[in-house]
Amino acid sequence: MVTEKILSDNFKEYTITNGGVTVVLLNRGGTIKNIFIKDKNGVLQDVVLGYDTPEEYAGDNTFLCYGALVGRYANRIINAEFEVNGKKYLLEKNNGEHHLHGKFTYRYLDSKIAGENSVEMTLVSPPEEEGYPGTLTLTLTYTLTDEGGLILDYTATSDEDTVVNLTNHSYFNLNGQKGEGIENHNLTLNADSFTSLTPERILTGNIMSVDGTSFDFRKGANLGAAMSGEDEQMAIFHSLDHNFILSEKEGMKHAATLTSDTTGISMDVYTTEPAVQVYVKAKYLKEQITGDKNRIHTAVCIEAQHYPSSVTFPEFPSTVLKKGDTYRHTTEYRFSVK
Repeated sequence: MVTEKILSDNFKEYTITNGGVTVVLLNRGGTIKNIFIKDKNGVLQDVVLGYDTPEEYAGDNTFLCYGALVGRYANRIINAEFEVNGKKYLLEKNNGEHHLHGKFTYRYLDSKIAGENSVEMTLVSPPEEEGYPGTLTLTLTYTLTDEGGLILDYTATSDEDTVVNLTNHSYFNLNGQKGEGIENHNLTLNADSFTSLTPERILTGNIMSVDGTSFDFRKGANLGAAMSGEDEQMAIFHSLDHNFILSEKEGMKHAATLTSDTTGISMDVYTTEPAVQVYVKAKYLKEQITGDKNRIHTAVCIEAQHYPSSVTFPEFPSTVLKKGDTYRHTTEYRFSVK
């Protein structure tokens, strides 16, 4: 069941309930505002962090991107530049000398109920917005399944060759909204390798094996223990902000499992994308959300996408969208209780 609430002239809120899960969406940034599920004790928990009111989302112009659609290009593009067909494009430098995410998070999308358990949102990005070539037309459909899965289906077309890399930026804490961190969460990633970073969080271009490192989540690992690792990459942040390359290369694949023993809530992530960015929210998360300004590991993002700055490294999977082709991306967050 889907209900629509009009908040203002162009601001809408949608509530979808199905399979024991309730999802609240905002058309401002295509935002996932809440995901409610009962824990092992029957207590209703909201497992995504964010603001309490729609008005707070409307007033947020930071790069926190709580629950939002990110684009045209998720993650950083080094030096805010890339080439397509031999032509160089210069993007807005919004992260030091680099380009981060883009402005879709702050746009109001056209939106409508698209079925018994679905909401459709659309956005048109004009040519040269932030420096990107082409008019990009995006459709994003959210569907809540009978099994408690939230499916995000993205399609996009462009009238010129361009680049595109879309994701959702939800912050998950399966303990709910109690101000607890995610150090007790267990994370499994079906990834044999990851892309390394400089201390400034800029991609080196090197692909590193997870073997023998704190980044080996293939058999499941406690997040708190992993982030305490002293190998070189983990010691940079004692947190995670890394791109993990999925072992399966084709089709819809199981990327990750996140579990809280406290609540018994588990989330499985499936995606058609080649990688997931795992980001553990640290010092920037606002006090009014965490309830404790000194706590650093407040939530974890599992963002299905292409590699960061793929446009910089020709050996990485291409993010070029050709004129006349269709970009397609599906990710599912599937919830259960154990």
